[in-house]
Amino acid sequence: EADLALRPGPPRGSRRGARQVGCVRHAVYAAIDRDPATLPWAALDSSLAPLPEVRYVEAQAKGGGIQFRASKLQTLAVIAAAGAARVVLPHLMGGRHPRLQRFGDLSVLKRPLWLIGSQEQPAHIATVARRIEQIARQALKG
Repeated sequence: EADLALRPGPPRGSRRGARQVGCVRHAVYAAIDRDPATLPWAALDSSLAPLPEVRYVEAQAKGGGIQFRASKLQTLAVIAAAGAARVVLPHLMGGRHPRLQRFGDLSVLKRPLWLIGSQEQPAHIATVARRIEQIARQALKG
């Protein structure tokens, strides 16, 4: 059990000691030298099907199916950078990758990011929590 955690989505049960610090935006990315519209899809493993980013890709792929599956976002970024597929990645990851381009101007989905900790925190943990929140808000601005 961690004293503090960043989680995609609200905590289960009580929200005491938890606060939303922003939203992680996702978009479609592909290799900079490829037309994303001509590429097949790659997505996270089907065991992660409840995640909004997986549901989005499955809805977009429809009859064409998903050609590649991975258990990590980093693997999806590698597949896309190699020119093998288009993927949905957080802007924080895809926008900073030197071999990826975003397809379209809009985010295809947003996921809330929550800072979770106990409400009764020692002073040093509360100080760290405030700093984590500042960093997360700054990173999510772009």
